[in-house]
Amino acid sequence: MDREAGRMFPWPFKGQQQRWALAFALLGLLGLGLLLLSSAFSHPPSLVPPAPSLGEKGAPPAEGSVLRAEEEMEKRLERLLSSIQGAGSVTVMITWEKSGEKVYAQDRQESRQSQTEKDGEKTRTSSQESQQWQTVFRQGTANPSPLLVEEKGPLVRGVLVVAEGAGDPQVAAALQRAVAIVLGIPTYQVAVFPGKGGR
Repeated sequence: MDREAGRMFPWPFKGQQQRWALAFALLGLLGLGLLLLSSAFSHPPSLVPPAPSLGEKGAPPAEGSVLRAEEEMEKRLERLLSSIQGAGSVTVMITWEKSGEKVYAQDRQESRQSQTEKDGEKTRTSSQESQQWQTVFRQGTANPSPLLVEEKGPLVRGVLVVAEGAGDPQVAAALQRAVAIVLGIPTYQVAVFPGKGGR
């Protein structure tokens, strides 16, 4: 059966050429596999600013740095939205629900006690459970501080988009979908209005 397949699909290389062709084919497949693997583990670039990090001594970031990150987010969104065909000049305002949340390491201690009492023919069992949570502190510094595990960024409450081209319903819908996708919010939290000089 192999001879029949060989006649139907003849191999154009022989000897040393066949080995080189096979080696290049394997290298090509390996390269393709690495590309697919790397794209599976990479994350798409995000327009959402990273949560501000703690300062050198564990102090929270200055209020100004959070405000600058929020303003930078609006500017990046404006640049992105103005590149949508027909949008024209775009202005964006984002309102934030809260400034973010910090999650600290917690140590959980559980205790269980059970007691069995026998009174003649009757047996009565009672049990008591308790849990206690304590914040874990970073050791080895002059001032022990709580161990920060995760810092969640602020939540978006709503977005206002004013664009010259938003008078066109298709452009307005495209702007609304783009904002919702970038920020990971539902479209009802995005309001789009035509700006001055809009169509």
